[in-house]
Amino acid sequence: MRTLWDREMQAEVESIESMASPARLELARRVIAWTVSVLPVESAALLDSDAGEWVRSAVRMIDAAAEGLEVSEDDVDEIEDELLELADDMDYVPLWQLFNGLVYAVGVSSTEMGGQTTVEILSACYDVVRDCEDLPESVEPEAEEVVLAREMANDRCRAAIERQRAFVREAGV
Repeated sequence: MRTLWDREMQAEVESIESMASPARLELARRVIAWTVSVLPVESAALLDSDAGEWVRSAVRMIDAAAEGLEVSEDDVDEIEDELLELADDMDYVPLWQLFNGLVYAVGVSSTEMGGQTTVEILSACYDVVRDCEDLPESVEPEAEEVVLAREMANDRCRAAIERQRAFVREAGV
């Protein structure tokens, strides 16, 4: 089932595909940072643990790559493994897409960031916002429009779409 992000970000996805790799990595970096900064208090509190340290390590690694620095493959593997474990941990359910989005970005150099990878990161970041809002799960065969209407009615979901659109516009300049 499509999400509001899938429906609303089609033009931006096309724009991302045409960007240079360094611009894509910078875009992903900015969206990830923004997403972490707007987590609701109860979700942000989940990062006051080892999970937060792994998120900060991943963000530092993405920052280093955006600055053109080399990162250790061993460090990449360790961070990816920890983030994947966190994504499966029921204690961190609202943040599982954040961990997945970080896995997509960790270890990718500024010359290797692909369009589809960037799209996956942005979509995962939107999903974090949606998941933190604890919107009701879709019940089959509930109409897709009902699910999309729930997301559209949510202020944080709409704000995430608008902010990501702005980031894409800024990156495409």
